[in-house]
Amino acid sequence: MQLPGANAQSIYRGILPAVFNNFSCSSKATNVLDKTLTVSPANICKDFGMGSPNVLTCTGLDLLDDLTKRVTGDCTPHKQAPVASKSATGEAIPQPLPDRRPLPPGAFDDTDALLAAEGGTHYWYITNVINLFLWAPCQGAAGFATPLVMPEGWSLLHMESTPPQGPYKIAIPMYAVLKSGDGKQLAVVIRGTRTAVEWQVDMTYVQTKDASYPGLVSKGFSFGAALLWPALESILLKEVVQGGVTDVTISGHSLGAALATLLAYRAQVLLDDKLAAAGKPLVAVGAPLFAPPNVGSDAFVADFNKRVNARRIAFQWDIIPQVPCAPRMMACQGSIFTTALPGISSWNYAPVGGDITLTAAGMPVQPQAWQKLETINGCRILPWAIATHVCSYPCFYSKSAAAGAPEYGRCKLWGQSKGKLDASFCSGYPYHEPEYPSKGMGSKVVVGNKPHDNSKPFELIIGGK
Repeated sequence: MQLPGANAQSIYRGILPAVFNNFSCSSKATNVLDKTLTVSPANICKDFGMGSPNVLTCTGLDLLDDLTKRVTGDCTPHKQAPVASKSATGEAIPQPLPDRRPLPPGAFDDTDALLAAEGGTHYWYITNVINLFLWAPCQGAAGFATPLVMPEGWSLLHMESTPPQGPYKIAIPMYAVLKSGDGKQLAVVIRGTRTAVEWQVDMTYVQTKDASYPGLVSKGFSFGAALLWPALESILLKEVVQGGVTDVTISGHSLGAALATLLAYRAQVLLDDKLAAAGKPLVAVGAPLFAPPNVGSDAFVADFNKRVNARRIAFQWDIIPQVPCAPRMMACQGSIFTTALPGISSWNYAPVGGDITLTAAGMPVQPQAWQKLETINGCRILPWAIATHVCSYPCFYSKSAAAGAPEYGRCKLWGQSKGKLDASFCSGYPYHEPEYPSKGMGSKVVVGNKPHDNSKPFELIIGGK
């Protein structure tokens, strides 16, 4: 079976990267276009027809090849944030997540109450995950000596790295295992994408049958999880089955959230079996998943929702939790990423349950500025992506920690920065244009759905807000 657009895609593939590389946002023409045309991130799968193959979207995936070649793991350990040990209400954090299994297929029906009860714990996990993300690429830097920030009362039990890669050809830490001072809690924090190799893991969404999971799962994510599992399995057997740990939480952001989804599932299956055989109380594996991509089919998700005590946490305009698209994600023939197999034109994906949606209106700092991120402007896509996909999570949850946490929450998009050490600003901000995005100045056309209207598959909104 030949997938639609394969021949045209091979032609476009040689042309579009050159156009992309020479596109200048400083020219008068592109500047006018940027102030006129914006894209809504509310439902990119429906808006751009990503459920079935089409030449433009498949070619768009090929353009990522050029982007991944430019990915470097910048060493920015100075941007690590201190980790508060108390919630805004004075409770010690983190706390074990209350067992909410089976997970609802969509959102919890008491999200506000859940956030009030668990927000401090969510804050603790996302802060440690982002700190690892900032610190991990520094391992090959000459004279590097800055340590990973450790939360008060916790110690580093293990650091697991990926195979050697990146400009220094060194193993980059992928996850850290932390143990509480009382020996009762185990926290696994998994960082997001940092290297070109990891981008290709993200994009290899062809599905595979893996004996460790029901249904079908992403080949790229299952490959990554398989590399990380042996060390984690040994730790769980030693610390939980044979030791005194009674609470296990596995958390991650972006790629880390995808890997955490699969590793938490395997951990729950392992502990259910081994603890029962040892006659010990069962443990519900917690999994706060920040910006998690979809990792598997309906069959995988159905069993995951029964087994794992997860929270699927997504900022309202973050596009990463929308992909691979559900219920179908197109397969592209000839792509530099492995996305197609003979006879298959699309893959079945589904989001895990237990949704928690973070909103711009709920930001503790500059909520009006965050509201402007409801549309994407082409020439400002990088700062938009950093804000919606990275900074939105520590910012939102900083209000759930002890007083002063928002100063390190990467919340600010506007204002005067104190310099590179100012962790109160999102990375790349303050943005130096008068407004961001241009919709704040009155866009003329928006491609995609209105942010709060998913009733139409494709819409041009003339006149803007």
